[in-house]
Order: sequence, then structure tokens, then C-alpha cells
Amino acid sequence: MTGPPTLAPSFCCASYSAFAAAQLPAGMRLVDQVRADPATAEVSDKLRAFAGDRRRRAARWS
Repeated sequence: MTGPPTLAPSFCCASYSAFAAAQLPAGMRLVDQVRADPATAEVSDKLRAFAGDRRRRAARWS
């Protein structure tokens, strides 16, 4: 993405969160953990780094 988002961030976050939860055995519980604090969520180091990068990018546009 090179510019500001065109969809409401809350819609995108809710949609992507629901999709991710449907794919994971731990479901929305794990998604909520990652969204709250990727550093302490029960995920791999690779996913933790990706989640942290996404949060930094999102913060640029808010």
C-alpha cells in the first residue's frame, strides 16, 4: 500500500480478524491476543514479527 487506506480501518480489521479466526484452531481468542499485544501472544516468532510490522504501518495512517 502506498497511500492512506480507503476503507474504514475498523471494517478491515474486523473482516481480517474474522477470517484469521476461522482458520486457526484457537480461533478468535488467539486473534485477540495478537491484536492486543503481539509480543506476548502465543504465536511463532515469524508471525509475531509480521504482526508488529502491520501495527507500525497502520499507525502511520491513523
